[in-house]
Order: sequence, then structure tokens, then C-alpha cells
Amino acid sequence: MFRVLLALAVVTACVYGQGAPKCVGPREWTSYVLENDPSRQLQIFGKLYYDSTKQSTLLVGEADGIEIAVYRIFPDKKEYIINQIEETCESYELTRQWRPFEVDPSAFYGGTYYLGSADVEGDGVRVSHWYTRFGGDTLFQSIVNTTVVNCIPVQDYFYSQATGFVSTNFFDVTVQEIPDNIFAVPPICKK
Repeated sequence: MFRVLLALAVVTACVYGQGAPKCVGPREWTSYVLENDPSRQLQIFGKLYYDSTKQSTLLVGEADGIEIAVYRIFPDKKEYIINQIEETCESYELTRQWRPFEVDPSAFYGGTYYLGSADVEGDGVRVSHWYTRFGGDTLFQSIVNTTVVNCIPVQDYFYSQATGFVSTNFFDVTVQEIPDNIFAVPPICKK
């Protein structure tokens, strides 16, 4: 009997020690975002087009008063930043791997809380907090906060030695199919 109770206690501790079940968010969506990348001295507010299956994003917005479009095409390991006013394109090699805006399978559960108010009906959103570390404390680290219902990204914080610290806040996420041609690199970048 003691062995049965001990086994039951171990199983219960393992289940509850893992925290909330990991969720899987939508594969394609759009959102308004505020992306802050201090290592590149770049802060962008704009609309993000996201496709996890194609491992690609397009961020159209404003940085320092300049209208830009940032294409990140991870299968090609390319990033294109287009100044839409001057009609110029800068191309960069993406040195980091695709990291989706979702809960990593190896993430640790950090808790659930409300953004806004839990006391006023309709004024809060329940959010789950997840964090991941690879290669020690400083090599790679991420924190993602997603809605409890539907696993919609709310905030994403990422650090690696290669990229430095990058934070992204998501607003008005709309789950929708992204057209195939949205990630087609404009001719200006092929010159």
C-alpha cells in the first residue's frame, strides 16, 4: 500500500510540477507589433505578417520616421530592409535559426497572470508565461507570453549572443491565411 501511495505522489508531483500544458498557437496570422532591437538601434511599429509553415515574416511599418518593410525569409537565410521612401533595399544574412512566436517544446512554465484587470469583467486577458534557455545562461534565452485561450502571442523577449536583446509586443492579432505572394521579395532587392 505504501508503494502505491508513493508512486501516486510521485506521478502527481511530476504532473503538477510541469505547470500548465504547453499550447500550440495558430500557424498564420497578422498583428500590429512594436519590435525593439537595441543592438541594431532599431525600433519598428507596424503590421506583421507571420507564417510559421513558410518560416517567414514581413513587417511593414515605421522606424525613426522612415517607412520601411522588413522581409525575413528564414529558408533562404535572408533579411531585406526596404526604405519605402527612398526606394532602397539592404540585404543581410540571417545568422539565427527560425524561432517561431510560440511556446517552445522545451519551455518551462512560469505562471499565469492577467494583463489588465482580473477584477473588472472584460478588462483583462489571462496570459501564460513561458521561458527557455539553451547553452547556459547567456547563449540563448527567450520568454514568451501567450493568451491562455488559443495560445495567441502577446509578448516575446529574446536574447542571444549573436543578436542581443530583442523584444516584440503584439496588438490586435488576427488569425488568417497569409497569401503566398506576401513574402515575394520586391524587384528592388534583386538589383
